[in-house]
Amino acid sequence: MLLSSFGDLVRKIFLAGKIAAVMLSVCACETTAVPPSADDLTARGGFILPYTVGPQGHYLVDIEINNEGPFQFLIDTGATTSPIYQSLMDILELKEISGETILVHGLISSSPRPVARLSSVRVGKFVYEDIRVPVLERQDDALQHHGVLGMNILKQHVLVFDADERTVTLLPQSAFEADAYNSWDTIRLISDPYDIVRSDLLFFRIRSNNVSMIALLDLGASFSALNWDGANFPELVVARRLLGRQQEISGAIDDFKPSLEARFGRLSAGEYSWVSQKLLIMDIATEEMLGVAEAGMLIAGVDMFAGRSFVLSPRDKLLIIRPNAEDTKRNAREQTSTQPN
Repeated sequence: MLLSSFGDLVRKIFLAGKIAAVMLSVCACETTAVPPSADDLTARGGFILPYTVGPQGHYLVDIEINNEGPFQFLIDTGATTSPIYQSLMDILELKEISGETILVHGLISSSPRPVARLSSVRVGKFVYEDIRVPVLERQDDALQHHGVLGMNILKQHVLVFDADERTVTLLPQSAFEADAYNSWDTIRLISDPYDIVRSDLLFFRIRSNNVSMIALLDLGASFSALNWDGANFPELVVARRLLGRQQEISGAIDDFKPSLEARFGRLSAGEYSWVSQKLLIMDIATEEMLGVAEAGMLIAGVDMFAGRSFVLSPRDKLLIIRPNAEDTKRNAREQTSTQPN
């Protein structure tokens, strides 16, 4: 189109600039969403459960078993089933199912456990009926919970953890809108990186500098750990050599388990980073847990989520974490320390 004058050209440019500014303003408003409030989550069919933080940092919630309770259970994303302790068997006067066992996997070893049948498990307003569960030996007296909520129940919901209110909301999967949390940091989860049958477990890829490996999301672990097969991060080279010498000196002790506590400057996954994260380096029974020998793996325990609000959607394979003030301060300090003088 031809313009009749220079003035027309100026007016056209001015008008185009205003339109572009308005469009940018609208886009900015649309791209930053406000996460739903507790009332919003309830209106969408969610149920809000208060949680307490246990002596080792776990999330503990009250539930009902066989219409009795409440009993305190630990939220454990690293468990495929929902075991109960012998103490709860005694309280409810339950009997083991004769001749039936379930193999229960731990970080260090695995063992077959007897099985009991629960007629009902009520978590908030959600009820699950006729569930077989493994029975664990009595736990440490310092731990007061009666059992574990594992992925056989948790995977049926979206879990919204609010660190400020100390609540976890169980939300129906159909009511979840990931875009509502686009101001938070997203980590894409992997359901089965080792092609194993137990695909209810959730994994993600984590990295330090140019080295990456698989991490298991395990809120049942009180500490985060890295096995020796994965201990090829630059931060561990010297420490691993030193521990090797110590192992030779301490080799006369039969039950000696080589372990080391290390601190990483930065661990990153997806859009999120943990700064100055402590990990225990230890032997982890990956072959018994996953059927994979000599596999490097990191256990992302509950300590990596302490004081953080986050959303876990097993169906959508999403972990969404709200950056908190301490994360921002640590990132700022790290960036300052790495800048050249």
